[in-house]
Amino acid sequence: MKKFLKYWLPVLIWAGVIFFFSNQSYLESPLPQVWDFAMRKTAHITEYFILTWLLLRALFASQTVSISRKKIIFLAIVLSIFYAVTDEFHQSFILGRNPALYDIGFDSFGAILGVLIYKVFKKKFG
Repeated sequence: MKKFLKYWLPVLIWAGVIFFFSNQSYLESPLPQVWDFAMRKTAHITEYFILTWLLLRALFASQTVSISRKKIIFLAIVLSIFYAVTDEFHQSFILGRNPALYDIGFDSFGAILGVLIYKVFKKKFG
């Protein structure tokens, strides 16, 4: 139970945070359109960067059989992208929101960036 609370509960909480933000109607921003776009897409990248880091942490900590690092990393990316797809589907039911394939692209970029930076940190700090 301690392992779940330490490693998997943060994943579930963060998925809930993403769900919460996706459940909001589109809010107008006072920023110029180019800055609003940049801010929203940076948020997509950041959300899935964090989700992937949390998934990597949980998957590595929960490893009970010998699974290669590559498979765990691949699984973390697949789970993040799958959640991005379901999140966009969820947005199709929210007033003022629309699903967008390019948002899944930004989310996927965040997941892959998370893995790349995770690898750099692992090499540098063990």
